[in-house]
Amino acid sequence: MKFMNARIDNQMNYATPPINFFPERYIIKKNSFTIIFLLYLAITSIDFYYSNIITNLLPVILGLFALVLFINRITKEHIPILIFVGLLVSSFLASSLIVGRTGNLVYMPILFILSNAGIAMILIEEYVYSWGGHIAFYGLAVYSLIKMLAGVENTGLSAINRNVISVSILVACISLYILKRKNKKIDLKPAFIASVISIWGIGRSGIVSCLVLFFGLFLVRFRTKKVKVLFIICSLILVFKFQIGLFEYIINKPFFSNPINHYLINDKMNITGMSRWILWSQYFNDLNVFRIIFGADERETQRVELAVMDFNYHNSFIHLQLQTGFMGLITMAVILFALFKNYKTNRVYFFLMLCFIIRATTDFIIFFNRTDFILYFFIFYYLKSMSFRVPHIKSISAAARINSSQ
Repeated sequence: MKFMNARIDNQMNYATPPINFFPERYIIKKNSFTIIFLLYLAITSIDFYYSNIITNLLPVILGLFALVLFINRITKEHIPILIFVGLLVSSFLASSLIVGRTGNLVYMPILFILSNAGIAMILIEEYVYSWGGHIAFYGLAVYSLIKMLAGVENTGLSAINRNVISVSILVACISLYILKRKNKKIDLKPAFIASVISIWGIGRSGIVSCLVLFFGLFLVRFRTKKVKVLFIICSLILVFKFQIGLFEYIINKPFFSNPINHYLINDKMNITGMSRWILWSQYFNDLNVFRIIFGADERETQRVELAVMDFNYHNSFIHLQLQTGFMGLITMAVILFALFKNYKTNRVYFFLMLCFIIRATTDFIIFFNRTDFILYFFIFYYLKSMSFRVPHIKSISAAARINSSQ
């Protein structure tokens, strides 16, 4: 028996990988992670409006710092996540080597992958207090509302302005709901404020995604059928009774008329008249086995349409596939699996994820960018929930429990 015990102890000492890479005294308080996340989100929001070299690099540095601090907390539950991140980086490097990407087109996306992974990991492990999300979201909301009250109107002439408003407020809003996920009662105010600001911003995709978020969370909060039916009936009655006056009010108010005109009249992306459908169909027309496996460098293309649009397909998932090849398709499959699982197990996460996917489908806002941590969070949450067991370590742990009981 002593021989068996010594053998088990020897296996446990040398076969089991260490969990902590830093000394036990190496402790980072939750407030420190919260400040890191708050600065990351705040500087990212500032960069949307006033971009420069400092606002570009600081979020990356903060994300990498969060990743380094998290190393001490890695356990075997994180193995699927580490594998995913490793495959994503490896596939991007392989694609870059084969298609000929160079310079910042190579190292910046890798830094974005790692930094966003660090931010997503501290969110997964609940190392961030909700006050960090409150400050970031309501600070951005107050800034936007002040501009609205000051009479600043968005007329649809600036596509950058529309995208900035909808993406920045949506990222801050989703981040806040992620941090408040322990709250039993869903707070609808952030989603409502985000919807109002997006309507003011007139971006079509931004309005749709924020409204999906608001009404989705509304249905989750009021689960009973009676409340849902009552809400629908009251809405129909109000619309039917005040439809003429409501229509006239909307037409005469720039706050509402600008987005309506943008939807009904200005159905082009910009003065070139280049529709998203043309760009997407061009992607599928150019698709072949090589592109599916290894991706492509669109800046080497001779397509005049893409050159006019600065090689932007206005679809984040197309960019993902072109940058990582076959791994992009695997990532999209993981996203769909996570979405369907959330529909069954966590409706709040389902609508948070759905609205962000809608927004990413019509613009290049993720893969690889500063806002990737939102989607990484849901991917990591799904991967961590998967059953991952190492038989060798499991048998050693079982033997150790038997030994301790004796």
